[in-house]
Amino acid sequence: MIDWDYAYNVWGGLSHQLEGRTVSEGTDYKIPKIIIPYNNLEMELSCQGKGNSASTMLKVEFSQDVPFRFSISPRTANSSVVIRVDLPVQRFGDSELDQNFIIRTSNKPKLMQLLEVDKIKQAIITKLCSPYWGIQNQPNGKFLMSFQDTTLIVDQDRLEDLVKIFKLTLDTMVDMKIMHYQF
Repeated sequence: MIDWDYAYNVWGGLSHQLEGRTVSEGTDYKIPKIIIPYNNLEMELSCQGKGNSASTMLKVEFSQDVPFRFSISPRTANSSVVIRVDLPVQRFGDSELDQNFIIRTSNKPKLMQLLEVDKIKQAIITKLCSPYWGIQNQPNGKFLMSFQDTTLIVDQDRLEDLVKIFKLTLDTMVDMKIMHYQF
């Protein structure tokens, strides 16, 4: 059972702490949608759904220089209901990743390079970024990196860590020449 007053306070405090802005109230119990600016991009943290089926979404839209998409989700009994992406399943020779996650990518060498960043790999292994984390094409020609959890996250530290991992991933993709921040 979700303590909505507590969730509202956590999300409201997080908006201020991350120097974000609240752009609207959510559909259930007024959980705010938070926009967090980062290097000319805007990350959106929002509550999706209603009641006890509320979930958490963190997303950012950007342009890429090199086509790169991926999808990472835990391998569970319910893996068949995980968001389907038209990318081939890949193995990485890392038993922890290969046995515990379904990883799909359009560019295995780039994803391997991204996963060499210890903090990013640890975020996946510790399931900070689960049940789904990936990059997809958008109809407008841009790309969307999103994290979707099937629960409403009300742990402020975990929410902050998710934002930090998104920022680190974006910075790493800039370093890898996959994308660039437009200044």
